[in-house]
Amino acid sequence: MLLLWLSCTGAAFAQAVATPPPLMARRAHAVTEVVLGIISYTQWPISLQQLQLCVLAKPLYAGDLLNGALASEGLKIIARQMDIDDPRLGRDCNVVYLGAVTDAQRLKIFEQLSGHPVLSISDADAVCAAGSMFCLYVEDADTVRFKTNLDSVARSGVRVDPHVLLLSHPGTGPKP
Repeated sequence: MLLLWLSCTGAAFAQAVATPPPLMARRAHAVTEVVLGIISYTQWPISLQQLQLCVLAKPLYAGDLLNGALASEGLKIIARQMDIDDPRLGRDCNVVYLGAVTDAQRLKIFEQLSGHPVLSISDADAVCAAGSMFCLYVEDADTVRFKTNLDSVARSGVRVDPHVLLLSHPGTGPKP
């Protein structure tokens, strides 16, 4: 039993050693800056006094998004963790930040968001072909790049300034 516990905790310990806390904090800060930047280039069909940013499925670098006062272009952002099965996703969320999910879960999430003006960002979708408008990947401690799914942008119900689209990196990033 002890051997089983050691083998299970050994993998978690190895990952923690491989990515020390200061590095994780720097990455979380860099991801937050990119997410806020993307939000600043996005317009919703109606004027909003504040945005609801819903964090789903425990993304790797969402800590800063959930642990502080956020604003983008003077717009207050309220961030909260939500369950991926929550039926209020499309109605209550203006931005969805998504971690690793199965294909079936991703399909269900985006079915719920369909018809609602929601900006969707993922940090665990290397292909960026199904669902999320923007897919982030961390290259090193301070560099976060993203891919853009133009089909998802077109169907989202929000308008993204073309300048942010020029910053994306089609065909680059981690290989699936």
